[in-house]
Amino acid sequence: MAASTDTATSGPVSEAGRDPRPHKKVSVTLPADLLDQIKERVGPGNLSRHLSEVLEEDERQRALRDWLEHMEAEHGPIPAEAVEEVRRRWPTAREVL
Repeated sequence: MAASTDTATSGPVSEAGRDPRPHKKVSVTLPADLLDQIKERVGPGNLSRHLSEVLEEDERQRALRDWLEHMEAEHGPIPAEAVEEVRRRWPTAREVL
């Protein structure tokens, strides 16, 4: 994926209106079939907002993984009994532990 950036004066429209944070316009190269699939799903004019949301979620997940790695390095791994208790109480949870 290739990208270039330029400053933009307005951001993507969110459910609550325009995102007040500063934005930069970028040019990215994506596989055509992937882009068509995403555009079909999110609708016209929503690609920037969708990509922003996906990238922000990815950043949150990365930050959480970093924090969990730090906690494990500092305090040791989560005891197997605790993991089993969480799985028992929250059976619909995704496999993360």
